[in-house]
Amino acid sequence: MPNSSWAIWLPKASPLSAAGGPPSALAAKKAADGRVPVVFTSVADPVLLGLVESIGRPGRNMTGVAGLTSELDVARLQILSEMLGGGSARIGVLNNARRPHLEEQYRTLDAEASRLKLTLVRKDAASLSEIDAAFKSFKGGPRIDALLVNADSLFNDLRQKVVGFADGMPAIYQWREFAEAGGYMSFGPNIIEAYQQVAGHTAAILGGKNPGGLAGGATDTIRTRHPHRCGVCGRLQNCGVAAVACRVRAQCVASATRRRCCRRRRW
Repeated sequence: MPNSSWAIWLPKASPLSAAGGPPSALAAKKAADGRVPVVFTSVADPVLLGLVESIGRPGRNMTGVAGLTSELDVARLQILSEMLGGGSARIGVLNNARRPHLEEQYRTLDAEASRLKLTLVRKDAASLSEIDAAFKSFKGGPRIDALLVNADSLFNDLRQKVVGFADGMPAIYQWREFAEAGGYMSFGPNIIEAYQQVAGHTAAILGGKNPGGLAGGATDTIRTRHPHRCGVCGRLQNCGVAAVACRVRAQCVASATRRRCCRRRRW
């Protein structure tokens, strides 16, 4: 069904949930046309995107959850630099070619990479085949030392494939679910917490509340699956422990049991 016809088929009191970040939130805004309540998640800056007037009082037919998603890409880059011991390194960066404000995001990353003396190798992809091609380029071109998979719902939806394409490559991802799928490590907010807040907002709208008067939520818990250094070969490995971490530095507060990794194939 075309996006423009969604609002026609939605009962007046039924809210539309838009999960998947900025693209789905913007599509829901267009489809709802100011008439249908919309609850979105997780959007880094809903005010900048024009979804709401403010977090505290959205003021329109939309409300939702603001989450630290793409804003943490700089922190993820810092974690990779620390993991590699600082100094010059080549970091692959994978981003969704259709993500809003993409060039602005890259300018922020480039500035931080320059400060950290890192070289960024940029690849943009907007489909499964393009993601596959990007990873082949990362692996077939000049060697990169680690990979930053930037925050985006496309990569989350395809995380099993993305982790499979990485195939042991040292990489950092947005959500804990990437690490649970076998990814090297993750640093980001709790997506389950965001969906729980969306459910609460949706229930309030169904109970008669005006979405414009419902304060937007925010995901506060930052979680990481943090690597440790193998006592045998010295290689960094994922400790497999999900732990609350500082927003700026991924300092694991859970003790990790060391495990041998020397028999695992090195990338």
